[in-house]
Amino acid sequence: MISTEKDQETVDAQSKENEINLKKLKIKDNVDNDTLKQKEKVKFVRFLHISSEKPFYDPIDKFYTRRYEKCNIKSIFNLIALESPENIVNLIVKVKEDGTFIQSAPLVFALAICAVNNDKSLNIYAYKALPKVCSDAKDLFLFIKFLNKLQPDKPGGKFAHCKGIKKAISEWYLSQTPSNLVRLITRQKKEHGWSHYDVFRLIHIKSKSPEHNFIVKYVLGGYDKVSKEFENTDNTFIKDTLKYFKALRDFTHEKNMVVAAKQIENHLFPLESISPKQRRNIHIWTAILPKLDVKELIEVLPTVSALGYFHYKSNIPRMFIDTFENYYSLRHCNVHPSEVLIAKSTYDVHSEIVKEFRVKAQLPVKTNDPYEPITLALCGLYNNLCKILEPTNKKFLIAKNCHFPVMMKPCWRSYPVWSDEAQFLMIRSILIPETKDNVTILGTRSDSSIFEIANHPDVYHDGAFLKDVNCKDFTSPDIIATISYAEQKKIDADVIIVFTNLGDTKKQTRHALSSYKQTMGKEDVKLVVVSLTGITRNLKHLNTDDCLTIYGFDKYVCKLIKSFVLGAY
Repeated sequence: MISTEKDQETVDAQSKENEINLKKLKIKDNVDNDTLKQKEKVKFVRFLHISSEKPFYDPIDKFYTRRYEKCNIKSIFNLIALESPENIVNLIVKVKEDGTFIQSAPLVFALAICAVNNDKSLNIYAYKALPKVCSDAKDLFLFIKFLNKLQPDKPGGKFAHCKGIKKAISEWYLSQTPSNLVRLITRQKKEHGWSHYDVFRLIHIKSKSPEHNFIVKYVLGGYDKVSKEFENTDNTFIKDTLKYFKALRDFTHEKNMVVAAKQIENHLFPLESISPKQRRNIHIWTAILPKLDVKELIEVLPTVSALGYFHYKSNIPRMFIDTFENYYSLRHCNVHPSEVLIAKSTYDVHSEIVKEFRVKAQLPVKTNDPYEPITLALCGLYNNLCKILEPTNKKFLIAKNCHFPVMMKPCWRSYPVWSDEAQFLMIRSILIPETKDNVTILGTRSDSSIFEIANHPDVYHDGAFLKDVNCKDFTSPDIIATISYAEQKKIDADVIIVFTNLGDTKKQTRHALSSYKQTMGKEDVKLVVVSLTGITRNLKHLNTDDCLTIYGFDKYVCKLIKSFVLGAY
């Protein structure tokens, strides 16, 4: 129900704008409603995966960029005029449930747009999908941040004025079990400029459950207030949680680090509850490290290394090594080999500059060399994670960049990783899980190390490729030359991946790809172009649904290539 005349005028203006945009698209592309709907749906799903409607991925920190603006997701506004509200929200939920996305921010941003749109039925479906899309408190805080960003004209944003959104957020909290809610407020206290205290203060959350009301009062009033109010309670959960909150408060103010370490062991406090000052003590790390999984250990590796604890006579190195070498726990750790490669490269580079940091911080200086057992453990973890990658059962043609001066440069957006390391990882992540008959690699005669290391000695290695296309050894492959060579040699491939630092013209690339499809009798052939150094900036003409262009490298690149190959976007 529209409350004011101003809101009614906004609705009418937005409807007219959508109609004008749709007419322009139809005239431009000369298509009907169904074709236009499918085209816009492809763009929208691509945005949910890579934060861009165009098939270009640039690994940057997406939380602080201009990507999350209305102008960068025009497809959702076109779909609102063409598609039913339920189907639009279901697209967001499906991507979340399939797990093919690389970050949750695009999904949360799209849901926020649905929640603030003037279509009330779309709002209702967005509210219902909130628990499915925002799986943790960080996503919820980001959702609220986007709500306020999308409604800058209202004091406090849309969140402070809409009863529907307040009710949806209240239900999000109340849908959690009391135990999970305690875990949320102690592990994910604040993010994106919002905290649980800020949210509870605005939504006025109420529940019939005494356990939920107790937790809400703790967040708003603190331990001292709830301890007096619930001092004589008979509720077992509230009694036990009160003891936990008291122990957590005592731990936060504890100055004796030996006592604090024992409190971690007794009460299983999370890593997020440890203050920066406490994280500088070896007893704290000795207590908390055995409770961390592989992903968390990789995240804290630079901190522990900077403190120099790998060179102390302690059990800390063994804690890392034992977890990294536990092969049976890796299948559920949700870590890709690319994350380990970045961690190892960061650790090696970090060790070279850590001595100066320790001197400035007045910390003990033992050595600034990488601790070899940790490096070996990371290499072992990397190899084991490669072995459990799942195959795509697609046929790959990979053109390897052998241009030595270029490949010895750092990757764009990932300084610690060199281009040759990233290329090796990406090729190996395809070689290991796939069968040897499904992978063809084009390279130079003199470069065979990658095939030996990858444990695929029988993989087809076409060393004559660069010579046949009139390129010298150690030269970056050309996109058109790669496709033309595959067509000439009748190399069957579902996916063509080219690591290059060269560009091509628009018509020539599309013509070469179309000619290859026609010759091989295959319509669904995908092209992936990777410029690891980011020096190739003239590939933006590859704006088609069967192409994906990547500039640089980060921990998400391998996953988004796999999702693209499997047709997720």
